[in-house]
Amino acid sequence: ISITQNLYDALVHLRRRWTSRELWVDAICINQEDKAEKAAQIPLMGQVYFRARRVVIWLGLPDEQTTQTLALINMIAITAKLETGLRRPMIHNLELEEFDEARHAERRLPSWILGIEKWQALGAFLSKPWFSRVWILQEVILA
Repeated sequence: ISITQNLYDALVHLRRRWTSRELWVDAICINQEDKAEKAAQIPLMGQVYFRARRVVIWLGLPDEQTTQTLALINMIAITAKLETGLRRPMIHNLELEEFDEARHAERRLPSWILGIEKWQALGAFLSKPWFSRVWILQEVILA
């Protein structure tokens, strides 16, 4: 079976040296050339992700862009935790109407938020093809 370089990188990176590991890889488990098989398997994907014990999303080998993006996301989570007092930030529950601009304008912005490089890296990171696939939201929610 032939695989892409990206899949090869993922398999090498995710393998365990001393124990076995079961992986579901769409590109291998579903014959991408067989339209009938794909039509039969794709409706079942929701159950595959729902029943999975763990889902790993491979976005490619780490690079400077990934490092900067993850640093930014981590800083946002830490800031949200400090601002809200939550042990685990729940950013998705924040409503825009709750944002008090006057209260936040009085504060000095953290220095990390001003660095344009991290925001550019985030934009490039979110431009990866994985984020533009329609079924991704379903997979992430079910996982």
